[in-house]
Amino acid sequence: MDKLRLCIFVLLVFGLTSAFVYGEEEADGSGDVVVDQDQEKLSSLDGNWEFYWQQLHTPTELHEEQPLPSLIQVPGAWEGQNVHGEPITNTGYGTYRVRIHIPAQDIGTQKSLSLNYVGSAYRIWIDGKEYEGIGKVGTTKQEEEPLLQRNIIFFEPEKNSVELVMQVSNYSFREGGVIHEVVYGETTNLVSFVINDNILKLFTIGALCVMGLYHFIIFLKRRSELALLFVGLSSLSLAFRTLTVTEYVVKPLTQLIGWESLVRMEYLSEIIFFICMVLSIKCLFPKETHRSMVIVAVFVSATLFSIILFTPSQVFTSMLPYHMFLLVAVASYFVFFVGTLAIIREKEGAILHLVGALAIVFAVLNDVLNSLMIIQSIPMIEYAYILFIMLQAVIVSNQYTRLFKENVTLNDQLTDLNDSLEEKIDERTETIHKKNQELVEMQHTRTRLLANIAHDIGTPIVGMHTYLKIVKEGKVKLEDAGFLDQMLDKLSYIRKLNNDLFDLSKLESHKLFFRKEMLPVNKYFKGLFQSLQEEVFDEKASIHINRFETKIEGKEAFVYLDKWRIRQVLQNYIDNALKFNDSDQCSIELNCYIQSYEHSHRVIIEVSDNGVGIAEEEIPYIFGRFYKKWEGNVQGSGLGLAIVKEIIEQHDGQVGVKSKRGEGSCFFFSLPVSLK
Repeated sequence: MDKLRLCIFVLLVFGLTSAFVYGEEEADGSGDVVVDQDQEKLSSLDGNWEFYWQQLHTPTELHEEQPLPSLIQVPGAWEGQNVHGEPITNTGYGTYRVRIHIPAQDIGTQKSLSLNYVGSAYRIWIDGKEYEGIGKVGTTKQEEEPLLQRNIIFFEPEKNSVELVMQVSNYSFREGGVIHEVVYGETTNLVSFVINDNILKLFTIGALCVMGLYHFIIFLKRRSELALLFVGLSSLSLAFRTLTVTEYVVKPLTQLIGWESLVRMEYLSEIIFFICMVLSIKCLFPKETHRSMVIVAVFVSATLFSIILFTPSQVFTSMLPYHMFLLVAVASYFVFFVGTLAIIREKEGAILHLVGALAIVFAVLNDVLNSLMIIQSIPMIEYAYILFIMLQAVIVSNQYTRLFKENVTLNDQLTDLNDSLEEKIDERTETIHKKNQELVEMQHTRTRLLANIAHDIGTPIVGMHTYLKIVKEGKVKLEDAGFLDQMLDKLSYIRKLNNDLFDLSKLESHKLFFRKEMLPVNKYFKGLFQSLQEEVFDEKASIHINRFETKIEGKEAFVYLDKWRIRQVLQNYIDNALKFNDSDQCSIELNCYIQSYEHSHRVIIEVSDNGVGIAEEEIPYIFGRFYKKWEGNVQGSGLGLAIVKEIIEQHDGQVGVKSKRGEGSCFFFSLPVSLK
């Protein structure tokens, strides 16, 4: 009994501390509202506003036609209120008007209005000037574009009486009209209030996500504890529900999936939260929970889930009081009956679990009554659930402590043996795994290489076989010069492929000898560039030097390299530039410059051309072995750039290419340099 009294006392304290009600402004009952003189205070424009049911008026029409208004209470849903003795239905449209009497010091200064959830679309004018509303007002459901979100309007009053006119329609939400308070005040105070509110929501979302993931991680370590899984799912579903009502994400989500889908997701997440809570209690206290009540909870959840999923927003939102009544009624069994029975039977963690579950039930009732405008209070479900999750963490921690104490003796005896055994097994497993990976990779590489070699050598051999067969049959004379040239071309190709393969294999196995020496960048590359210029005999091709900078902070740079191998690299780049150029004049540009980094310097050598360029999807494969998809590369071995890459990398350098199709290419490589 002492434990039960403790639970009731905690819940009473929780309820009293959460009953916070906002203050309201006095209304004079005539469509006028007087705001507070205090500049630091945000004023709610509560009171009786003028209302024109089933009429959409602009400020100009109200001044010219002067229709007969009724008075309607704001904030409040218009359903159930009367206009000229006639009750107002939930669906429809109308026009609000109110005169706001402000202090003299507010005139000419920037002020703000905050409108939160006007159902379900509206246009707004302040002193005859139209400002951005929410959604699209319509006289039918087809014309209306619903949207529920907070809206802040900035304006400067020009006199001490401000006229506010709003056209509102509702064909999509459970409540129509200005259902929440309209707040007037200083821009900085109002914006700070909204930002703080959103920051608190985002913090709550983060806390719920972290707690949900925490329980998932524990569940992965203890798969038998299904309660941890359901607690994690309920935490994430509540985090998602909070996300759908947070201003910073409502607008982009609405534009992406539509307002009705967003509201539907909000309601569905509440059902998921409920069933996960019920199943977590069932897993924690299986002997205290009757199976038939679990079936009832699942049936109720499935029914409400189907209604929300397959009915229009106006239908399922209007059913909120009924479906919340069902959920609270079913949850009461699991909270009060199961929780009390678990305490009586002294189940581990029963008291803490009951306190957390009762807090959630109380918070749900509070939020429902607040949503239905029966009471005015702050939303509490997220904070109550954070309390519940923290209590769950305490329960899990206590369970771990108990299990640790029970197993500490056995763990001490087996620790050394297990550590050494696991270490050896891990080492052996890792070694075998690495060897298997290396063998598989080597096998794949060898298979690909042999296939490429067979293909590239097989083509000229087939050609030679064909030519010799023609000679044997007497169809062509062996002395035919053209025939002999083709045979020699085939043999030259095979020899070049063989030489390239031999060079590449020696480079990759690091058996190719490099005669490296320290050379001045200026002297070596200037001489090399000039030599390459002189070796181009094609009248349609030209090589010129554009950029040539070889000093570091005014001092000459030196590079450690094999000058013949580097010449081979540049020659390959230039040969490719000449080969892949279909223009009337092939222009090749050479650049040499130093690029400095935080602790090093590199010389960059570039060979640019005006050729056909390279497709973007081919660039990552250009330096691969046997890559011959590059346009025009039908007779090359496909090994030239692979050899270039190996040569530069064995100089501690890097290769690369910048190119676009039809705009030429820029092949480059970099080498480390020093001041000697």
